[in-house]
Amino acid sequence: GREAGLDPQRCLALADAGRFLAASRDLLITGPTGTNVMDIVIGLAHAG
Repeated sequence: GREAGLDPQRCLALADAGRFLAASRDLLITGPTGTNVMDIVIGLAHAG
């Protein structure tokens, strides 16, 4: 994202996180699910 010249705060303010994540190759694309679910929650934990 930043390497592509995008500002993460501006992308969030514009509800355009997808463009930032795509530019940083961090966009998660799940593909068709066959359901009408529009939200996904992901939990991350750091061992340490």
